[in-house]
Amino acid sequence: MISIVGGIIIEKGLTPEAINSRMREIGVDPRGVAIMADKFEHYQVRIFDLTFRQAAIIKQEMLARGAEAAVPWQVCSWEKEETGYTYQAFLSGTRRQLDQFIPKLKQQPFGLEKIAAKLETALNNYSGAATDFKLLIQGKTYDL
Repeated sequence: MISIVGGIIIEKGLTPEAINSRMREIGVDPRGVAIMADKFEHYQVRIFDLTFRQAAIIKQEMLARGAEAAVPWQVCSWEKEETGYTYQAFLSGTRRQLDQFIPKLKQQPFGLEKIAAKLETALNNYSGAATDFKLLIQGKTYDL
């Protein structure tokens, strides 16, 4: 998607290559491109099957990095946790924010280290940094 109005261009969904290209086009020093690249990559992440505590900690840790995490209103208002109920979180942040969030999440209790590991794997898969692709469907693993 793109919007152009009198010398202003707004673009959404640029690939990392396009982001680097835009910076090079305006004459950013190559060292600056390397430093800033992950600040321009923006991700939206959905996490399922969270406990109340997990969702609350994820919200706090994302906000601490200047990113965002949308969670159900029960989590934000500290309503009573319902036994057996699971929550979702919808995260929004740069690659750099997520890369800072993951190690912090690994230090947290309540099973958050496992969620952090899954998030790290998912980000690496998405960005092409992963060298080993496996798909788990109904308990069966497929090596891609």
